[in-house]
Amino acid sequence: MTYDPGPRDPHFADEALAIATTERETVFSDEPLACPSCWVELTGTDAFETYRVCPGCHRHFPIPGRERLRLLVDEASFRETNAALVSVDPLVFRDLLPVPDRLVEAAERFGSGPAGGVSEAVLTGTGSIGGREVVMVVLDHAFLGASIGPVAGEKILLAMDAAAARRVPLVALCTAGGARTQEGLLGLIQAPKIAAAAARLHRAGVPFVSVLAHPATGAVWAALANQADIILAEPGARIGPGGQHVSDAAATSEELLARGMLDGIIDRTRLRETLATLVCLFADRGEYRPAAVADSSSGASGFLTGEPLAARRRVAGWQEAGLARHPERPRASDYLARLVTEWIELHGDRAGDDDRAIIAGLGRIAGIPAAIIAGERGRPAGAGAFRKVDRVLRLAGHLELPVISLVDTPGLIAGPGSDPAQTAAALAAVTGLTGLLPVPVVSVVIGEAAGAAGVALGIGDRILMQEHAVYTVGGAGGTDRRAAEPLAASRTLT
Repeated sequence: MTYDPGPRDPHFADEALAIATTERETVFSDEPLACPSCWVELTGTDAFETYRVCPGCHRHFPIPGRERLRLLVDEASFRETNAALVSVDPLVFRDLLPVPDRLVEAAERFGSGPAGGVSEAVLTGTGSIGGREVVMVVLDHAFLGASIGPVAGEKILLAMDAAAARRVPLVALCTAGGARTQEGLLGLIQAPKIAAAAARLHRAGVPFVSVLAHPATGAVWAALANQADIILAEPGARIGPGGQHVSDAAATSEELLARGMLDGIIDRTRLRETLATLVCLFADRGEYRPAAVADSSSGASGFLTGEPLAARRRVAGWQEAGLARHPERPRASDYLARLVTEWIELHGDRAGDDDRAIIAGLGRIAGIPAAIIAGERGRPAGAGAFRKVDRVLRLAGHLELPVISLVDTPGLIAGPGSDPAQTAAALAAVTGLTGLLPVPVVSVVIGEAAGAAGVALGIGDRILMQEHAVYTVGGAGGTDRRAAEPLAASRTLT
């Protein structure tokens, strides 16, 4: 078998399209099959035969909707819903064929075989992932480009309503384009209806996760995928509001992650594990787990509040500041690695930036699901960092997850190139939002909490401080050494 290695987007290769549109049992021939991107042999490899992923370059080949379901849901758990919905073609629109005939042709072309079996662009139903119930929406790009017509839109709406009524997470696997032009205005108006249904999900506090695979463009990206609480994508997926052939209206998943528009890029081989972790976190939220009460007299609790202040050796303010900033003092990322299990990092502010001064995500602390916000020492935080905090705080309130804030930020708020006005506005939004959250907020000063940034991240129902951490109105880091020591003492840093 020969391939043309010329410069082109590998997603548009004819070989990839053949894999998507050929029945699973006839994909392979007697000739070796090689990846058109890196030329690694694919035949016989588990990564390709199971996941349609190249073991060499990790290129993700298209797979049918039912095959995606098989890879994600627990065995024999999926039950399809609303499979009998059909279009009555009220507009009597014709291209080369009437709409009903076009749909029948698509069903016959892509719906046969064990990997097919679809009669519309959308497959919906209930199932379980990791033993937890979910509602699934799967768009199959092989069926008329997964364009959204009245039937596909209605199936998505009914699935969203079912998730809201049953209060179980909605997982949408999106590989699609825009509205179905053959069905005219009826196809076009599906986008606002889907967006409104997503808003009802948010209001009901039901988790919504979308997974984007190549291509995910047009109305499906804007009205469905981009409405999710958590947005994941496969590597190399082409995503955006325009069509896949409009270069300035779409970008790769890697580009969107860097711009803060995605929460993560997940390899198809790890997607089931990631979704199972998220679904279990959602299912266990709000569970009461009584903690063992430690004997404070023995100091087993780890808190120093039981010990008289006079019995402890006091350290001068400037020395405390030095200890708080010590280069060998653990950073927020160190605590996350040691204290948090089932960690899923959430990237970006959904407004064009992913400021790494703030690390945020979902995980478990002592088995309890929580939203965690951590300031990473040494990275000045700009507007994007505080917009990320604002977004995760709102997500925690929406999903009823307690918030843990690990504070380690100097008095200097914005880094070089940051817009002070935008940073101040984002900081003000975080400061006002924290006090309104309907969930517990625990702030822990693990190093230095200084200035307005320290206050914004340090607000909470409970505020804890590590020994030799400092909490001050403004940092002394920008002060001359000779003036810093008396200044630190006068501010009573600890």
